[in-house]
Amino acid sequence: MNQKLAKTVSLLTNPALVVSISVVTVVGRYADSIEKFWQGSLIGIGLLVVPGMIYSVYVWRKEGAVDLDLTDRHDRIVPLMLSTLGAVIGSFIVQSKLQNPTFTEMSFILVTMLAALTVVTTVWKISLHAATIAGLSSLLVAYQGVWFMLGYLVLVPVIWSRIQLKQHSPNQLIAGTILGAGLTLVAAWFFSHYS
Repeated sequence: MNQKLAKTVSLLTNPALVVSISVVTVVGRYADSIEKFWQGSLIGIGLLVVPGMIYSVYVWRKEGAVDLDLTDRHDRIVPLMLSTLGAVIGSFIVQSKLQNPTFTEMSFILVTMLAALTVVTTVWKISLHAATIAGLSSLLVAYQGVWFMLGYLVLVPVIWSRIQLKQHSPNQLIAGTILGAGLTLVAAWFFSHYS
């Protein structure tokens, strides 16, 4: 029962799924037409999630095993690099097309977060689940107010599930949480003051 619940929590908080839902939500907030909503959502997901997924499918087919968590940190590096590149391209698109300062700041924060996670992953396995949830919660706090600190409570089942599934050590989860929350808050402050 615990394993099944842990797998469900882990799947529902998978970084690719969380990022996809976040992209659609943010684009929905700033798009002024249904056409821009669909265009922005598809471009965002296409740049941030799809290239990494295609690479992961390639690796899975090559190795003959499906590992949704990309347990080996080496398998995470290329998808993270592709997502970072997609975020950089997306930032230029956002800046030139939407010309919305808040949306531009958020895209810069995303680039910063993905670049940091990529660099850390080249030398050490960090929890992308914890970093994503902590980063998203911090983004909500920075742009929507302190009531969104309640979002940090989502980290409790996420951390439990990742430990239960033996995907991460407590140190990897703590580091993911600190990096996700701390870097997002610092980047939000920096880009809101200097962009």
